[in-house]
Amino acid sequence: LILPVLPYLCDTYCFLLIMVKRGRMKPEPKAAPKRKAAPEPELESISDEPVENKLLTFIKNNVKEEVIEKLDELKENYKNEHAKKLKSIIEARK
Repeated sequence: LILPVLPYLCDTYCFLLIMVKRGRMKPEPKAAPKRKAAPEPELESISDEPVENKLLTFIKNNVKEEVIEKLDELKENYKNEHAKKLKSIIEARK
């Protein structure tokens, strides 16, 4: 049943390969695998006391928030300084 159709399939496959090599038909791009975010390391328990572990977790979360705020401030300062420098350069060219 397949034998009579086999030459046509081979011809079609060869034709497609030739077209792809000549650049007339582009092969479909393969999707790049998405990167997974690294899991956040868990806080190791220093002692058996739950109060100390809760305190450490609280401090860790607060430090994260403060670091994020400081980074935002630094970004804004950098943007402002860069804008001032560009403004002085533009005025000097006039």
